[in-house]
Amino acid sequence: QCSNSTLCLNDVSQELMHLAALGTTRKAWVPLVTQVLKAPTRTAQRKLLMPLVPKVRESVQSAMDYAHTVQLVLEQLVISQAVRHIAAANATVGGVSGIVLTGGTALNVRLSHAVYSHFQLPVHVPAAPHDAGLS
Repeated sequence: QCSNSTLCLNDVSQELMHLAALGTTRKAWVPLVTQVLKAPTRTAQRKLLMPLVPKVRESVQSAMDYAHTVQLVLEQLVISQAVRHIAAANATVGGVSGIVLTGGTALNVRLSHAVYSHFQLPVHVPAAPHDAGLS
């Protein structure tokens, strides 16, 4: 159980992302974080994260480094997926004029900026890109 006085790391989406700007990438964590973000379920994510939890809880700096590493890996994974989709669009419909990000992850401003910086295409995020925007 986590209390208010401890860092809780129950899944990748834990409220640590605001700390990402203050951390640095821990290269040793990148392969594991990549596996976690690619895991098909939260249960699988939690299982993969268990070896990393004690290291992240060592200090606030470790938590910030974890958040920064997750942010970096997320950006890399989204950009790699976008590269594939844009290549397919270039081959079938003659290209793209912009990118639309949806889902809760689309609210990650650093991610949107990384996508824009990589592709130099307009990036659109709907006003409510998450599940609440479906109705």
